[in-house]
Amino acid sequence: MKKLLGLLLLMGTISTLLLFFHLGEIDNATGDAVSTFSISKNVTLGYCPTMESYLELLEDESFDFSSVSSANEALRKLEDGSLDVVLIGRRAYEYEYSPNEVILMEGYTLVAEEGGLIYSEELGYLEIQTYVKDVELEEFFPDLNLNYHETFEEAVGYGGVALVKWSDWNDDLQLVIPVHGDGRKDIRFRTPVLYSN
Repeated sequence: MKKLLGLLLLMGTISTLLLFFHLGEIDNATGDAVSTFSISKNVTLGYCPTMESYLELLEDESFDFSSVSSANEALRKLEDGSLDVVLIGRRAYEYEYSPNEVILMEGYTLVAEEGGLIYSEELGYLEIQTYVKDVELEEFFPDLNLNYHETFEEAVGYGGVALVKWSDWNDDLQLVIPVHGDGRKDIRFRTPVLYSN
Protein backbone atom coordinates (compact mmCIF):
# COMPACT_ATOMS: atom_id res chain seq x y z
CA MET A 1 0.00 0.00 0.00
CA LYS A 2 2.82 2.43 0.89
CA LYS A 3 4.54 1.70 -2.42
CA LEU A 4 1.32 2.40 -4.37
CA LEU A 5 0.80 5.70 -2.54
CA GLY A 6 4.42 6.64 -3.22
CA LEU A 7 4.06 5.87 -6.92
CA LEU A 8 0.89 7.99 -7.11
CA LEU A 9 2.78 10.82 -5.38
CA LEU A 10 5.60 10.43 -7.91
CA MET A 11 3.21 10.76 -10.83
CA GLY A 12 1.41 13.75 -9.28
CA THR A 13 4.62 15.58 -8.46
CA ILE A 14 6.05 15.12 -11.93
CA SER A 15 2.75 16.13 -13.54
CA THR A 16 2.83 19.33 -11.47
CA LEU A 17 6.39 20.02 -12.64
CA LEU A 18 5.25 19.50 -16.22
CA LEU A 19 2.54 22.08 -15.71
CA PHE A 20 5.11 24.62 -14.54
CA PHE A 21 7.34 23.91 -17.53
CA HIS A 22 4.44 24.22 -19.96
CA LEU A 23 2.84 27.39 -18.60
CA GLY A 24 3.25 30.38 -20.85
CA GLU A 25 6.09 32.83 -20.54
CA ILE A 26 5.84 36.17 -18.71
CA ASP A 27 6.71 39.41 -20.48
CA ASN A 28 9.40 40.91 -18.22
CA ALA A 29 8.54 44.48 -19.17
CA THR A 30 4.82 44.32 -18.44
CA GLY A 31 4.50 41.26 -16.21
CA ASP A 32 1.70 39.99 -18.47
CA ALA A 33 1.39 36.42 -19.66
CA VAL A 34 2.59 36.11 -23.26
CA SER A 35 0.62 32.92 -23.77
CA THR A 36 -1.45 30.82 -21.41
CA PHE A 37 -0.34 27.36 -22.43
CA SER A 38 2.41 25.90 -24.55
CA ILE A 39 3.61 22.39 -25.20
CA SER A 40 6.50 23.39 -27.38
CA LYS A 41 9.19 21.96 -25.12
CA ASN A 42 9.45 18.53 -23.61
CA VAL A 43 10.96 18.33 -20.18
CA THR A 44 14.30 16.53 -20.15
CA LEU A 45 14.33 14.15 -17.20
CA GLY A 46 17.63 12.58 -16.28
CA TYR A 47 17.64 9.42 -14.22
CA CYS A 48 20.23 7.19 -12.64
CA PRO A 49 20.20 3.41 -13.28
CA THR A 50 18.41 2.50 -10.02
CA MET A 51 15.40 4.62 -11.01
CA GLU A 52 14.81 3.08 -14.44
CA SER A 53 11.85 1.00 -13.19
CA TYR A 54 9.92 4.21 -12.39
CA LEU A 55 10.08 5.46 -15.99
CA GLU A 56 7.26 3.21 -17.20
CA LEU A 57 4.91 5.30 -15.04
CA LEU A 58 5.86 8.39 -17.02
CA GLU A 59 5.66 7.07 -20.60
CA ASP A 60 2.59 9.13 -21.49
CA GLU A 61 4.02 12.37 -20.11
CA SER A 62 5.95 14.98 -22.10
CA PHE A 63 9.43 13.82 -21.19
CA ASP A 64 12.62 13.30 -23.05
CA PHE A 65 14.43 10.71 -20.93
CA SER A 66 18.17 10.84 -20.48
CA SER A 67 20.01 8.03 -18.76
CA VAL A 68 23.04 9.07 -16.72
CA SER A 69 25.63 6.88 -15.06
CA SER A 70 25.15 8.13 -11.51
CA ALA A 71 23.21 10.43 -9.20
CA ASN A 72 26.20 12.75 -9.05
CA GLU A 73 26.31 13.08 -12.84
CA ALA A 74 22.55 13.77 -12.92
CA LEU A 75 22.90 16.60 -10.41
CA ARG A 76 25.84 18.10 -12.33
CA LYS A 77 23.79 18.08 -15.54
CA LEU A 78 20.88 19.69 -13.71
CA GLU A 79 23.25 22.42 -12.53
CA ASP A 80 24.65 23.10 -16.00
CA GLY A 81 21.15 23.20 -17.51
CA SER A 82 21.40 20.16 -19.77
CA LEU A 83 18.63 18.49 -17.72
CA ASP A 84 15.41 20.08 -16.47
CA VAL A 85 14.59 17.51 -13.78
CA VAL A 86 16.46 14.55 -12.32
CA LEU A 87 15.20 11.41 -10.62
CA ILE A 88 17.87 9.76 -8.50
CA GLY A 89 17.88 6.96 -5.95
CA ARG A 90 19.25 8.89 -3.00
CA ARG A 91 19.35 12.31 -1.40
CA ALA A 92 22.04 14.70 -2.53
CA TYR A 93 25.07 15.49 -0.41
CA GLU A 94 25.39 19.11 0.75
CA TYR A 95 28.30 19.70 -1.64
CA GLU A 96 26.19 18.58 -4.62
CA TYR A 97 23.87 20.89 -6.51
CA SER A 98 20.34 20.31 -5.21
CA PRO A 99 18.09 23.36 -5.40
CA ASN A 100 14.61 21.79 -5.04
CA GLU A 101 14.23 18.36 -3.47
CA VAL A 102 11.15 16.17 -3.24
CA ILE A 103 11.46 12.74 -1.63
CA LEU A 104 8.78 10.89 -3.55
CA MET A 105 8.58 7.78 -1.39
CA GLU A 106 9.87 6.96 2.06
CA GLY A 107 12.76 4.59 1.84
CA TYR A 108 15.64 3.28 3.89
CA THR A 109 19.39 3.22 3.68
CA LEU A 110 22.30 1.83 5.66
CA VAL A 111 24.84 4.05 7.37
CA ALA A 112 27.94 3.58 9.49
CA GLU A 113 30.88 5.53 10.87
CA GLU A 114 32.81 4.44 7.78
CA GLY A 115 30.85 3.98 4.58
CA GLY A 116 31.53 1.71 1.67
CA LEU A 117 30.14 -1.17 -0.35
CA ILE A 118 28.85 -4.45 1.04
CA TYR A 119 27.41 -7.46 -0.75
CA SER A 120 23.68 -7.77 -0.09
CA GLU A 121 24.18 -11.47 0.58
CA GLU A 122 26.38 -10.60 3.58
CA LEU A 123 23.81 -8.37 5.31
CA GLY A 124 22.21 -11.31 7.13
CA TYR A 125 25.45 -11.86 9.08
CA LEU A 126 25.36 -8.37 10.59
CA GLU A 127 23.37 -7.04 13.50
CA ILE A 128 21.86 -3.86 12.08
CA GLN A 129 20.71 -1.14 14.43
CA THR A 130 17.51 0.80 13.73
CA TYR A 131 14.93 3.09 15.29
CA VAL A 132 12.42 2.48 12.47
CA LYS A 133 9.40 0.63 13.76
CA ASP A 134 7.36 0.37 10.55
CA VAL A 135 5.23 -2.75 10.52
CA GLU A 136 6.29 -3.61 6.98
CA LEU A 137 10.01 -3.24 7.70
CA GLU A 138 10.69 -6.90 8.51
CA GLU A 139 8.60 -7.99 5.51
CA PHE A 140 10.62 -5.71 3.24
CA PHE A 141 13.96 -6.78 4.74
CA PRO A 142 13.43 -10.43 5.82
CA ASP A 143 17.17 -11.09 5.48
CA LEU A 144 18.22 -8.43 8.01
CA ASN A 145 18.96 -9.07 11.69
CA LEU A 146 17.49 -5.87 13.17
CA ASN A 147 18.18 -4.56 16.68
CA TYR A 148 15.62 -1.89 17.64
CA HIS A 149 16.33 1.33 19.54
CA GLU A 150 13.99 4.05 20.77
CA THR A 151 15.55 6.93 18.86
CA PHE A 152 17.50 7.74 15.73
CA GLU A 153 20.42 8.98 17.86
CA GLU A 154 20.61 5.70 19.82
CA ALA A 155 20.56 3.59 16.66
CA VAL A 156 23.29 5.50 14.79
CA GLY A 157 25.32 6.04 17.97
CA TYR A 158 25.35 2.35 18.91
CA GLY A 159 28.15 1.55 16.49
CA GLY A 160 28.25 -0.69 13.47
CA VAL A 161 25.70 -0.46 10.69
CA ALA A 162 22.33 1.27 11.16
CA LEU A 163 19.21 1.30 9.00
CA VAL A 164 17.71 4.82 8.77
CA LYS A 165 14.98 6.53 6.79
CA TRP A 166 16.23 8.53 3.83
CA SER A 167 14.29 11.50 5.18
CA ASP A 168 16.50 11.39 8.31
CA TRP A 169 19.79 10.91 6.47
CA ASN A 170 22.32 13.75 6.47
CA ASP A 171 25.92 14.29 5.38
CA ASP A 172 27.26 13.33 8.80
CA LEU A 173 26.23 9.73 8.11
CA GLN A 174 28.39 7.64 5.80
CA LEU A 175 26.46 5.47 3.37
CA VAL A 176 26.88 1.71 3.39
CA ILE A 177 25.79 0.68 -0.10
CA PRO A 178 24.58 -2.90 -0.58
CA VAL A 179 25.38 -4.33 -4.02
CA HIS A 180 24.67 -7.61 -5.74
CA GLY A 181 27.43 -9.91 -6.95
CA ASP A 182 27.30 -8.31 -10.41
CA GLY A 183 27.86 -4.82 -8.94
CA ARG A 184 24.28 -3.53 -9.27
CA LYS A 185 23.01 -1.58 -6.25
CA ASP A 186 20.34 -3.26 -4.15
CA ILE A 187 17.33 -1.07 -4.96
CA ARG A 188 15.69 -1.86 -1.61
CA PHE A 189 18.09 0.74 -0.18
CA ARG A 190 17.33 3.40 -2.82
CA THR A 191 14.35 5.75 -2.91
CA PRO A 192 13.08 8.05 -5.65
CA VAL A 193 14.14 11.65 -5.07
CA LEU A 194 13.29 14.36 -7.56
CA TYR A 195 15.42 17.48 -8.06
CA SER A 196 14.64 20.49 -10.22
CA ASN A 197 15.78 24.08 -10.61
